[in-house]
Amino acid sequence: MNTRRSAIAQHQREQAQLESKLTADETKYQKKHQVSQTDEEGRFAEINERERRDYDLARRLALETGDEADLPQLQQPYRRLINQKYNLNRYSYSELRDLINTSC
Repeated sequence: MNTRRSAIAQHQREQAQLESKLTADETKYQKKHQVSQTDEEGRFAEINERERRDYDLARRLALETGDEADLPQLQQPYRRLINQKYNLNRYSYSELRDLINTSC
């Protein structure tokens, strides 16, 4: 009976150690993921800021030279293209049908 209790206690200690290790690994992964996500957001913010400065410079140059026709359009902020749907409004039904039928 005593050996059985000690075996159960040993098993519980091992289980507690594994759970604490798992929790530590999960915490480490979450921190790593958060750092990579923060880095990615920083890169996107840097790209957006660079594009805004380029646009401002081009606008000032165009205003100084009086040539506003060459003024570039400011792009929308750079975002990841995740799960974006395709805009098929510019195609007619027959064009889409032909495209689907000849795609194989």
